[in-house]
Amino acid sequence: MLQEAVVCSRPGEARPKGCPEAGQSQFFALNEALDQGEVRRIANGVTDFLKSGGFSSPFEDQAFEAKFRNGMEHWLESLLDDDLPEESYAQDRIRIGRSYVKRGLAMTMIVKSYSYIRNELMRLLDSPTVPMLIVLGQRLDDDLSLVLMAYEKEQVRLVEESLSNYRTIQELSSPVIEVSRQTLLVPLVGEMDEQRTDILEDKLLQEVASKKAKQVLMEFSGCEVRDTHLTKRLFEACRAVELLGARVVFVGIRPSLARTLVSIGADSAGFRVVRSLADVLA
Repeated sequence: MLQEAVVCSRPGEARPKGCPEAGQSQFFALNEALDQGEVRRIANGVTDFLKSGGFSSPFEDQAFEAKFRNGMEHWLESLLDDDLPEESYAQDRIRIGRSYVKRGLAMTMIVKSYSYIRNELMRLLDSPTVPMLIVLGQRLDDDLSLVLMAYEKEQVRLVEESLSNYRTIQELSSPVIEVSRQTLLVPLVGEMDEQRTDILEDKLLQEVASKKAKQVLMEFSGCEVRDTHLTKRLFEACRAVELLGARVVFVGIRPSLARTLVSIGADSAGFRVVRSLADVLA
């Protein structure tokens, strides 16, 4: 009997053979037993439960709180509606799962809120049978699975989007600009770190090769390189540029960078050094 009860349908699905009709009919009778007052009481209880559990900041927006309470009431009614199309129901739960991520609701709080709802609904059951409890549990578990799967996918999407945006920012922070035919400008601004240096090295060598550059202007006036290891890497990248047939011009080297280059024994022979871009044309 228990095995038969586990395969009961969700909203809109054909009821499988062997599904306990009594359990289903008693369960869906909850929809009639739940008057508007009970629905609102449970919806308000879930909202207050989340607020007391640390998910309070979104509810500082009164419009959002009202929308959340109304949405919770609508969902409770839909949960017990045997005639609701499965596709429509599933899409709504997927949307809710995504919204929970954007609002910052922890997954543990989602699971606990379902446990709260389960307990509240069980209180309304008059002498519940085992099949009826199994149907109630399955309905809530299926719903929770939809929400959590959407939640996890949205988390992954946002992480990938953040990484992509970060890479874009890093690339833009180390530009290689073609200022004239066969002349590239590399305006370095801000503090160089390991990742920026990696991106710059790869991008610079690729651009020199693809553009057949004859001159590369390394503009350091707005740049901070505090690490001797990174300074050495930048210097070696400039040597690699020379091996590709381009002449490197150091522009606007600051005193701190000059001291670091001397301390690591960098040999500037072969490189032209100027104070500013205006001096390149002199």
